Amino acid sequence: RGVAVPSVQESPTVMPISRPSGVAAHRLVRILAALLPRTLGRPLPDKNELANACYFTYRVGYVICDAGLSPEEARAAMSEGKCNEDFRLMASDFQRRVVRHYEFGERPPLEEAMWLISAPENFQERTLKECSAMQVVAYILVAEAKLHFQGSAQGEGPDELLRLALQQSQRTPPDVYAALARAWPLDIALGRFLAVNNSIERLVASRAEPLAAEVVVCHCDENLDWLANMSWPSRRSFLTIYSVCGNSPSSDFASSSFADGGVHVLPAQSEGPGDGAALLGRCSARVVLQHIATAAEASGGPDVIIVLPAVGPKDGGDDHHRMLELVARSLRLGSLELQYLPLGAHRTAPPTASASQACVRAARRSVFGGWPIGYHEPSFLVSRTRILGMPPHHFRRMLSVLDDSTRLGCSGDGRELQDIFDGAWHAVFGEELVQPLRCDDTRLPLFLRAVDRPSGFPGTHLPQ
Repeated sequence: RGVAVPSVQESPTVMPISRPSGVAAHRLVRILAALLPRTLGRPLPDKNELANACYFTYRVGYVICDAGLSPEEARAAMSEGKCNEDFRLMASDFQRRVVRHYEFGERPPLEEAMWLISAPENFQERTLKECSAMQVVAYILVAEAKLHFQGSAQGEGPDELLRLALQQSQRTPPDVYAALARAWPLDIALGRFLAVNNSIERLVASRAEPLAAEVVVCHCDENLDWLANMSWPSRRSFLTIYSVCGNSPSSDFASSSFADGGVHVLPAQSEGPGDGAALLGRCSARVVLQHIATAAEASGGPDVIIVLPAVGPKDGGDDHHRMLELVARSLRLGSLELQYLPLGAHRTAPPTASASQACVRAARRSVFGGWPIGYHEPSFLVSRTRILGMPPHHFRRMLSVLDDSTRLGCSGDGRELQDIFDGAWHAVFGEELVQPLRCDDTRLPLFLRAVDRPSGFPGTHLPQ
């Protein structure tokens, strides 16, 4: 099946084993049997108790082998003890996560849901018999996540996943399902799916024409084939390339999504400190601000502007670029309606006590009134509505900070000036100073709320 959560698309060979409670369960049964004659005939736990807790300690275990092994090699590795047998998915933990997601908007357990629905059919059958709510909620959760980039057409991914969820729920005895529905958010999950589906259908139907998207990159000698192969909206999308080193990209965009809208190659202007020198394949603060300021002053323009680094994915792909592909698909479908979306892969590192940080602190206090915390790179999606909604000359004022940086005690070094805006782009566009992680931002559609990798701060060992 297709995968909504990028991190699970490259999951290793998995052979799940469903079982209630292992040794502990057998020990518990023996204790109950010994105590039963002394309990004045108290019956064993009834169906409500069993259904509500899925046997209290129900878990699904996975044996994880190397991703490159064939099934035969994986079985041999398992017999030799070379695979990881420590991964356990607890029903009670999954239940807590889905309840807190649907009731309080906390981060969705998308990765856990993908493990459940990606298991072989015979293992899913066993889980369905032993803890059906776990399986049904997982299908509905992933179905909702796929709505934004696959749509709700009959036979497509979300429709098929919902069909399977309803089919599985109908196979659960009515009295057991009623008990499960009191402890698991089954009805809430289904209602959320239907509400999101209806909202997307209305949004897509209201668009008179496809979204127009402008993608902006700063290029030196990077290979941009990855950008040409993405599923951007066709007909009205175009690519703007700022040439930093004077090189023209060698990638073929003739058959890409930009074939109709065109590819525009512009020189990266150099106008003093913080100029157009691309840093590790990224656009400088000056180039980005000049581009946005020009767009704000134009009489017309694209519906959204997407600023990206020019560096493509590693061999085999990575989570971050898979997320970008899902964003491109949702724009193409017309289902995405956001004012601002951070697209960076890392969070801003906490400030240090260096001299350059003193300059950055002073500049940020002058510009933002505090220290913004967000995603590190100048990589984001911003709508034209948000750009035009900022105060007059807002972006020109931001540019003036680069020109007047020496007044704030800065040396004028380009790297130092870049630091003023790194991790603060959300604040440039009017977001709160402390930007939530994507997985915690309830304004975002479900597919964008997959948990980021644990390493959050580049160059440090600190967690997010």
